Amino acid sequence: MNILVVDDGKEGHTRQSSAVAELVSDLVRQFEKQKTNTEVLKLNISKYQRWILELLLCSFPRGAKVVGKWIVQPLNAISALDPDVIISCGRTSSVLSALYKKGKPCTKICILYPGWYSRKEFDLLVVPEHDFGKVSDAKNVIRTKLAICNTTRTAVKNKNDIKRIGVLFGGRNKSFVFNRCVSRKISAELVKLQFSTGAQLLWSSSRRTPVYLVDRVESELKKTGNQHQYTKEIKPLLELCDWVIVSADSVSMVSEALAWGCKVTVFIPPARFGSSGKHERFVENLQSIGALNLCTYDQLGEQIPSDIEPIGLMLHKADNDAITGKLHEILQSNGLL
Repeated sequence: MNILVVDDGKEGHTRQSSAVAELVSDLVRQFEKQKTNTEVLKLNISKYQRWILELLLCSFPRGAKVVGKWIVQPLNAISALDPDVIISCGRTSSVLSALYKKGKPCTKICILYPGWYSRKEFDLLVVPEHDFGKVSDAKNVIRTKLAICNTTRTAVKNKNDIKRIGVLFGGRNKSFVFNRCVSRKISAELVKLQFSTGAQLLWSSSRRTPVYLVDRVESELKKTGNQHQYTKEIKPLLELCDWVIVSADSVSMVSEALAWGCKVTVFIPPARFGSSGKHERFVENLQSIGALNLCTYDQLGEQIPSDIEPIGLMLHKADNDAITGKLHEILQSNGLL
């Protein structure tokens, strides 16, 4: 079976698509006893091209496919790869998947909200709870508590003796501000936290993290003389740390920390004017069921992990089981299992 991941280059989207591709591969190996071949198609289209294609999908679907082949070269590449399953995450990659048509059965899976124009083109939509209202009337929707991710952990970390603290920074987006003033305050609060806990600090950033935030944190932690370490990869940090602190702007980082069975605290940066509030809704929903603690960015130094129940692994398993069950049903009905 040929599986195609349409990748828009965003790290969080890439990890979620890869996780679903692995779920499909596991199903095929279990029921068909055959090998799968997963290909990744990198996209490079502008938001203006996406807008044109979405508008055409709504008003003139046949024209959208003609125009799509002309302005978006990857659409031709999809045909050459001849996929049985296409997985996309986010609106940019999803509009391309929605345009693709072929004769033989092809199962299309979309993670996150694909846009109003594209949602009817998919066999399965995997949507987090805070976006569910946009697609509640669509068929074959799986509503998840967390963003989808891969983890090999089978037991939770339930230590009250915290020896390592992980810190995961996202960065600027449509919802939150990460200016220099905010960066200075975050750095000062992390120093305060490290002194109060005596723990080693491991930290990581994303492609959206401002350079001045990274530099400021590095500078302030060096001054203390306490143990700290920057790591580019998130997985080693999650394996080592008992308690993880994450910025609220990154749904994927929050989800991965929870899925690895860590105690999780999420800090909320200042909101932008006109923010949709979807990131706040996501973490507030998780706080309401006791999965994590919330604080503002200027309260980081006062946090303690002892009252956090690490239930994220259970939420992760429930999401994966729901997706796997629906995938089995859809692949079977499409003649792929």
